[in-house]
Amino acid sequence: MLRWVAPASLAVAGIIHDLSGPPDQSSHFAYQILAAYTLLMAALQLPYANSSKETGSWPQYLTSLYYAVTEYFMPSSLRNLPAPDDDTPLLGQTITQFTADNPSTRYLFLSRKFPRTPFIRFRVFFDAPVLLVTSLGAAKEVLLKECYAFKKPGWFFRGVAEISGVGLLFSEFDAHKAQRKLLQPCFSPPNLKKLLPVFREKAAELGDYADKLLGKDEKKVLEMYSLHTRATLVVIGLTALGMDLGSLEHETRFQEIYDQVFSPPGIGQLITFINSWVPLRWMPIKANRDFISAMDELKDMLRQAIRRRKAEVANHKEGVLMTKDLIGYMLEQDGADVAFTEDVILGHMLNIVGAGHETTASTLTWGAYELACRPDIQGELRREIRMVLDSETGTSYADIDRIPKLDNFVKEVLRMYPSVPAHPREAARDVVISGVVVPKGTNVMICPAVLNQLPEVWGDDGREFRPSRWEGMDANSQLALMTFFQGPRQCIGKNFAILEMKAILCEMISRFQFESPEGAPTYDNPSMFLRPRNGLRVVLRRLS
Repeated sequence: MLRWVAPASLAVAGIIHDLSGPPDQSSHFAYQILAAYTLLMAALQLPYANSSKETGSWPQYLTSLYYAVTEYFMPSSLRNLPAPDDDTPLLGQTITQFTADNPSTRYLFLSRKFPRTPFIRFRVFFDAPVLLVTSLGAAKEVLLKECYAFKKPGWFFRGVAEISGVGLLFSEFDAHKAQRKLLQPCFSPPNLKKLLPVFREKAAELGDYADKLLGKDEKKVLEMYSLHTRATLVVIGLTALGMDLGSLEHETRFQEIYDQVFSPPGIGQLITFINSWVPLRWMPIKANRDFISAMDELKDMLRQAIRRRKAEVANHKEGVLMTKDLIGYMLEQDGADVAFTEDVILGHMLNIVGAGHETTASTLTWGAYELACRPDIQGELRREIRMVLDSETGTSYADIDRIPKLDNFVKEVLRMYPSVPAHPREAARDVVISGVVVPKGTNVMICPAVLNQLPEVWGDDGREFRPSRWEGMDANSQLALMTFFQGPRQCIGKNFAILEMKAILCEMISRFQFESPEGAPTYDNPSMFLRPRNGLRVVLRRLS
C-alpha cells in the first residue's frame, strides 16, 4: 500500500498546482503537505516497498521525490536558472554557507562556477529559492531601474531591525524617498567639512594611543580590530550625537551595552539568528533578558542625548547654526517643513551607530592588513600623505579628498573587503530583470564581493588587490564600486565613511610602519559583517 502513497500525493499535488494556475498559496500548501509527508517517512524510518541495493533505498527515493516536487512547484521562469547540485534537504546551501571560511566565499564560488548568467538560484531555510545577482546588467536593474520593485524581506527585518532600528534602513517605497530627502543634507559635502576637524582630532588620539601601547619598544604586535572599533565608536558618538560614547583606553558603559547588543556571546548570537525565522525573544532565559535590558538602556542613552542636544540647539541664537554633528543638524532643520521627532531621530541614530561604526572599523582593519602585506604600496602612500600633512596651511577637506594614491587604496580595500557581505531583497511585485521573470515574493541576494570582482568589469585579475587599477577610472561611474550599492538605496553615509577612513589612515600611515601580519586572517561566519575572527594582529613600528 505504501508504494502508492507517494505517487498519489504527487499526483494530487500536481492537480492542485495545475488548477491553481500560477504559483500561489494553494500550490504552496500542496507542496508543504508533500514535503511534510517525505519528512515523516524519514523520521519514522519506514521502508519503501521493494527497496534494495539495486533499486535504491527509501531515503534515496524520498530525497529524489522531494526534489522532484520542489522543482515541479518552482515558478517556470526560475526553474531553468543555473543552480548548485549539493543542496541539503530543507536547509539548501545554509550549512555550506555558514561553514565557509568567510560569509562571501560561497557566493563567489557559485558566481565563478556559473559565469555569464544574470542569476544563480540556490536554496536556503525550508528550501526557499533565492536568486543571487551575478551580472552587472541584472545588478543595475535591481539597484537602479527597478529599485522600488524590491523591499527588505520580512525575515531580515525581524532579525536586524530589533537591533538597528527602523530608520532609513528599513523604510520602503515613498517613505524611503521622503526620509532620504530629509537626511541627504546631513551628509552633504558642506556638512562633512564641518566634521573633518573631529575626524582629524580623533585620528590623532588613536595615533597617540597606539604610540602609548608601544611604550619604550620600537615595534610591537597590536590587535588592530579592537583599536579601530573603539576609535570609530568615539567618532560616531561625536559626529552623529555630539557626545562621547566611548574611550580608547578603557571601556565605557555605552561600549559595554553596545557589545551586548551587537556582539552577544554564544547563545545570544544563535537566538538573534534564529529569531529571524522563529520568534525566540519571548523565551524567559538569561540571554534574552540581557539583550532586552541592554537594548532598553541603549535606547534610553540615545534619547537622553537627543533631548540634551535639542536643548542646546534651542539655546543657540536664532539663525546661527554652529553644530558639527548630525543630530544637531536634524534638530536645526526641525520645523522648517521637516519633521524630525524624537522617535524618528532615535531610529536614524540606531541606524548610524549600528551600521556606521562596525562597517568602518572592519574596513580599516582590512586596510591595516593589506598595508602590512604590501610595504611598497605603504611607502608610496606615506610619501604622498606627508606632502599634504606637512603643509603649513593645515589639512583641509579638499586636501584629504585629493590624495590620489590614498583614494585608490581606500577604494581597493572597499572593493576587496565589502563590510556587509550580503544584502537580501524581496520582489514586492512581479518584475522582469535581465529577461527573467522574478515572481512577487521571490528573495534576491546582492553580494557586493561578487559584483566587485566581475570579470566583465575588472578583467582576469579582479580577485587581486591592486589599487593602481583605479587610476584614470571615473570615480562617479556606476560600475566602479558596489560596496555602498548604487541608486536610490545607496548607503547615505558613503562619503562620511570614506572621509573618516582617510583621516584615520593619514594619521596612522604617517606615524607608523605596518609589518608582518600574524598568518592568514580568519573571518567570523555567520556574521552580518566581514570582520576578523578573534581580531587581527600586525606589527606596528614607530616612525621618527
